[in-house]
Amino acid sequence: MPDMDSLQKLIRSVAAERLEGVDVLETQVERAAGEDGDPILLVNVIYDDAKGRPPVAVTIPFLRHLVTALTEEADEEAFPVVSYVAVSEVSQLDPDPDQEGTEDAGL
Repeated sequence: MPDMDSLQKLIRSVAAERLEGVDVLETQVERAAGEDGDPILLVNVIYDDAKGRPPVAVTIPFLRHLVTALTEEADEEAFPVVSYVAVSEVSQLDPDPDQEGTEDAGL
């Protein structure tokens, strides 16, 4: 099982290569289990939404290439579940830690 740093670097590399026209600011990855108990990778792609949302014509092939890279280059068995998060949404998801009664959104 590859370590998280290696996975992060690989995912970032595939994103830089395959998400053409998308200004990727950050990628995040976390191990989890799917509803059926199978291992998954929760992948957040944080992008600059000044140009709008990433087009489906780019995101679908990205997933295919990401699965291939994870399997062939990292021997990773977990399936990636990719979420695209606009940088303008991050502040809404990541509450101010100085405020009481807020919960960490996990980003």
